[in-house]
Amino acid sequence: MTLNVKHDKNVTNVEKVTELYSQEDGVDIKYVCTTDIPKFNVYVADIFYRDTPHPTFNNKYFGLTYNHLDQLVIFNADTVENLNFSMFEDDKGFYHYSSYRHHFNKVDGKFVDGGRSYTRTNTSVKVFHVKNGVFVG
Repeated sequence: MTLNVKHDKNVTNVEKVTELYSQEDGVDIKYVCTTDIPKFNVYVADIFYRDTPHPTFNNKYFGLTYNHLDQLVIFNADTVENLNFSMFEDDKGFYHYSSYRHHFNKVDGKFVDGGRSYTRTNTSVKVFHVKNGVFVG
């Protein structure tokens, strides 16, 4: 079952990125989520996935973000599979998450806040993880 997730606050134009890297690498690239990775002090980044490991760097996930000099940087994001995503379901059946520590994501009067650092909410949430490029419960 595919989880219907609404993403908010993208860092890049994910359609252009998936098209560019799919052509450049010769494999399908797909957008996974937008998140911070607190353990590594990474800024909020768009996370992408490929089914096969990169031939040089051996990672399946990569992140794109802007550094403190406003330069676009790429990094190995395989650790995204170790993160928890607390999500609530809206009235239309879509799930929503907080992308980063102070991202207060509110829909239909429900909210979730805290990114990967903590969970603050006014409704019930389910915790999901990323596995093979998709959210699983």
